[in-house]
Amino acid sequence: MKERVIFIDDEEIFLNSLKRYFSKIENEWDTDFYQNQAQALGDLAPESKVVVVLDWSMPGMDGMTWCKHARKMAEQNGSCFHIIMLTGNEGVENTVSALEGGADDYLCKPVNLHDLKTHIELGINILQNYSA
Repeated sequence: MKERVIFIDDEEIFLNSLKRYFSKIENEWDTDFYQNQAQALGDLAPESKVVVVLDWSMPGMDGMTWCKHARKMAEQNGSCFHIIMLTGNEGVENTVSALEGGADDYLCKPVNLHDLKTHIELGINILQNYSA
């Protein structure tokens, strides 16, 4: 079974660049791309293990709020997420806020896509070794 990785970002240009880059390895992962955070949350299946690459700053539901909803969902339905928060907000305070708010990893934009791929692979390894 392919590993599932979803990308959530409201910036269409950035999301399209992610699609182009990660389409090269799509045979390795089952990837989905969302501009709508609520739709992404609704598409997560119970008992699934998913790496989520999530933008912090989005209209409607920001990344921190999304993390809280996802973590609550995981408690209720047995899902497991490895959440990588992307943001333009640098600094230790922001890193701590993201990790305390439910993210598992944190990268600053502009993000190097090779680096992002490495962080996703780490998240996949963690999920593969996770047993609830």
